Amino acid sequence: MFICKPDATKEEDFQSLLEEIEQETKLPIEVEAVYSWMAFVSSRQNPNLSVANRFFGLQPEGEYKIRGLALRREDTPLFIAETQLQILQILSRERDPNHLNQLFPDVWDMLQERLTALSNRAIPLEEMAITQTLSRELGEYRVPSPVARAALQLQSTGKTLHMGQRVQFMYTKTPAGVSAWDLPGTFDITIIDIPRYKELLFRAVHEILQPLGVIESVLRNWMYCEAGYLLPPGLLNPSISKRLDLPLFANLKHLSMEIL
Repeated sequence: MFICKPDATKEEDFQSLLEEIEQETKLPIEVEAVYSWMAFVSSRQNPNLSVANRFFGLQPEGEYKIRGLALRREDTPLFIAETQLQILQILSRERDPNHLNQLFPDVWDMLQERLTALSNRAIPLEEMAITQTLSRELGEYRVPSPVARAALQLQSTGKTLHMGQRVQFMYTKTPAGVSAWDLPGTFDITIIDIPRYKELLFRAVHEILQPLGVIESVLRNWMYCEAGYLLPPGLLNPSISKRLDLPLFANLKHLSMEIL
């Protein structure tokens, strides 16, 4: 159970509430931790509904409690997991959740560096490998999944793979769409499916920024179109922006402004 209590900063601030809960439920209860702020990730099917097992929260000493994020999942490439971690490290500088958006320019700068490295194929190959587990025997797949297609490639080289085994692969611009990590020979980095990895990166970034008010269309403009922090590229020129006093985020649907 998560409790939000204004101005509560230590366990003692919740004591009266704990006693009331114990009286009503007849069950012992205690505070596990007090957080400076907590963010719950919404369902992809329903952005208005948070998922109970996907959240991250910052404790006063700077440590995070993290559940369900990409960086905790085995099938997340290392460079994407590290990018999520870098975003969290930037956000950890601010204890007031109302001021987190002031750190978004720093997040943006870091993301541009990561995107540039990805586009230039400067990410180490081992950091792009995806690890997944075979959920069934290879002959039982009606439509082979990416991990099954990678396993079939390994099987063609003489390796025996069974359900429950882990397989590493890369997304590639090849007919199979993947290349197993352990295939013999030198890997051709020009066949890496960069757009696919960019989409994986986008999802991981949105997973963290979405609870803070960043919608998908805005994030895509930031990451791929080098948009400003408020309006799409080209709409807000420097002469106009100097005369505007607008928040980092605004409800664009209800925002009116005069473009000269």
